Amino acid sequence: MFDVFLPVRLSLSARSSMSGPQRSRRPARPVVAEVPLRLQFEPRARESRRTKLLSSRGEKLIITSEGAEPAWFGPTVQALSELLKLSSGWNSYGARPVDIGLVRSALELMAATMRPDTPPPSVVPTSRGGVQLEWHLGGIDLEVEVLAPGHFSVAYEDSGDGDDWEAELRGSDLKVLEEALDKLAQRS
Repeated sequence: MFDVFLPVRLSLSARSSMSGPQRSRRPARPVVAEVPLRLQFEPRARESRRTKLLSSRGEKLIITSEGAEPAWFGPTVQALSELLKLSSGWNSYGARPVDIGLVRSALELMAATMRPDTPPPSVVPTSRGGVQLEWHLGGIDLEVEVLAPGHFSVAYEDSGDGDDWEAELRGSDLKVLEEALDKLAQRS
């Protein structure tokens, strides 16, 4: 199993050059966020790796993973990295760029609920700047939309046993999602 370490550090910096009584108006620099995320997998292992994801708005998500990474981790981080490159209007209908905070929340959710043998999800952007994780395997359809940090919408359907449900999950109440992912991993 693996643990999630959630550092509280989030540094935002923005500067506007306004000085003196005349206050010359120069455009403010864009807000750039550097969001650290530390994940620990298989605590026995001593491997450590840093991955930096950059968004189209200049934000950085720095992921430090310690231990043997599960098979789903690399492909999922790569897919999330590609989503962060999408700029405003990526779908030609005015879609927002993917929010780096929601990418972080998706990674935290996966680290907290997925087993090392869980298949990687398909990672899909939403037009509101969100992230959706999808699995369609072994007769199970599981879709998880990250609505806000720590807030998820989940839809689950198992054609094998007829189990079908939808739920909004918040915070650490993720047991129902863990059970669905366990079932998915067993069938894949």
